[in-house]
Amino acid sequence: MKGFETFSAHNKGRHDGEGRKCGIVGSCPDGKFARVTSKGENVLRMAEVPEGEREDYQIDTLTLLGGSKAFIDEETREFALLQLDELSKIHQAEWFLLVDHFDCSKWKLALKKSLMNDRQFHYNKLREAYAIIKDRLPHLQVILAYASPVDGDMVQFEHVTPTG
Repeated sequence: MKGFETFSAHNKGRHDGEGRKCGIVGSCPDGKFARVTSKGENVLRMAEVPEGEREDYQIDTLTLLGGSKAFIDEETREFALLQLDELSKIHQAEWFLLVDHFDCSKWKLALKKSLMNDRQFHYNKLREAYAIIKDRLPHLQVILAYASPVDGDMVQFEHVTPTG
């Protein structure tokens, strides 16, 4: 039997949950990108949390097949909004970072029909999801990002403005 390794369940800083700020990252579970979006430091940088405040943050995750697609499609919209609303209330989240990624299998057919390039397609879908989320959860700051691969295992994140 192999030995066990122990990992901290929190970012550096307090472990009691008191006085911690919270943000939520919502992204597709695709392995090429999930390992990057699950790392607290990466998320805090993308959410533009000042370096001196990062130790006091807790990052919650919301796994969404297709990222923005979960909020746009009628059959998954209510569930995705309910999950985001509940999670934001439970931990009093200040912001939600929604990440779509390059070559998402969940969006493949719609992308092909759109005749747009991957980046522009996802920018548009993220903006569409933004409007839906803000309509239902106006109290939550929503940050949009598009992830694409670069050299080797590196992933580049681009901030997407809510309006084109």
